[in-house]
Amino acid sequence: MSALAFLTLGAALGSGLIAGVFFAFSTFVMPALARLAPAQGVAAMQAINVAVLNRWFLGVFVGTAAACLLLGHRLADQVVTAGSTALFRGDAALSAGSDRRHGGLQRSAQRRAGERSAG
Repeated sequence: MSALAFLTLGAALGSGLIAGVFFAFSTFVMPALARLAPAQGVAAMQAINVAVLNRWFLGVFVGTAAACLLLGHRLADQVVTAGSTALFRGDAALSAGSDRRHGGLQRSAQRRAGERSAG
């Protein structure tokens, strides 16, 4: 297996793992936190933030980002073909989409916390 194929495989597997984490967080962690009282929700989220800082998660998270950046750089240096263009667009969409999604989740949780405290 060539280095490029190995890097592509690693980036794809890492992206799938990170997507699974984002999916789980979006579908049941955030709704569960929204059901808690604001003080409990803050404490639970702070506990999650401490627990997530471990070598397994950060290795996959940072390693996947680095692999995607290296692949994007490699693809930018190559002659543009239909396959490399699709990979580059997918990399850009994943990067942009995860940033927007995270901000939307934060605003949604803040809005729900405000509704609970007002009601």
